[in-house]
Amino acid sequence: MLLVDLQIIGAKVLKRTDPEKYSKQYEIMKSTLKALGLPSLGSTREELVLRFKGRIILAMLVYSCDNSIVRTAAFTAFSPGVLTKLVRKLEANGWRKVSMLELRPARTTRQPRYSTFSTGA
Repeated sequence: MLLVDLQIIGAKVLKRTDPEKYSKQYEIMKSTLKALGLPSLGSTREELVLRFKGRIILAMLVYSCDNSIVRTAAFTAFSPGVLTKLVRKLEANGWRKVSMLELRPARTTRQPRYSTFSTGA
């Protein structure tokens, strides 16, 4: 049912893209879900790579103990605003949002563009 809902809103599963390519991002997702106290990640889970509105979205699906239903669906996008659009469409189809986080890479400190110096007279 979940994959049907994703298809209805325009998200497509990229079957030829290997989720292992994004292993670092999936590790961040797992640690974030654990920190939020969401269902155990020891359960059966599936990692998918989606395309929505021309952008890549990573999905992590955590199933119930008997693998009959998806207990948690977590999404990560590399473009700002894409998750908001995805979540709005899913909520319009009856999904319930527990939380939404947008993670951005930390910026490194930049060197000053111009340096100042004084000349001794």
